[in-house]
Amino acid sequence: MFKFILAFFLCNFTYSICEARPPAENYVIHCSGCHKPNGSGSPSNLVPDIRNIIGHFTKVSNGREYLIQVADISQAPLQNDEVAALMNWVLREFSSLQLTKEFKPYTEEEVKELRENRPADLHANRRKLLTSLQGKGIVLPDYVRP
Repeated sequence: MFKFILAFFLCNFTYSICEARPPAENYVIHCSGCHKPNGSGSPSNLVPDIRNIIGHFTKVSNGREYLIQVADISQAPLQNDEVAALMNWVLREFSSLQLTKEFKPYTEEEVKELRENRPADLHANRRKLLTSLQGKGIVLPDYVRP
């Protein structure tokens, strides 16, 4: 009986670490704790709302890069292809109307490069991106971090 139970747990463990999850499931596991299941975030906890906002970042220079380089994305315990699928899903699920017709989905290779080359000060980078967006007439909610 012990061998059967051990084999059962080993098979399930192997399956769970080898089987990629769908992006929506990865969102629930890795993102919804802070951004909430509906993407509304938690300003009181310094977590921005991503609904109808996140897609705007793809419209400015370095904005696309920033979305992958955010600490909780770049350091997520996911493979590069899973991060690409997750971000493509998040953008379409929460901000599809803000994506341009020219939007190209993230690729595994792009995510790998961006995760390896993060800027030192992401908050300053975000502030610059918000200024660039304002220059295009896109005003986003106040950034919740200094």
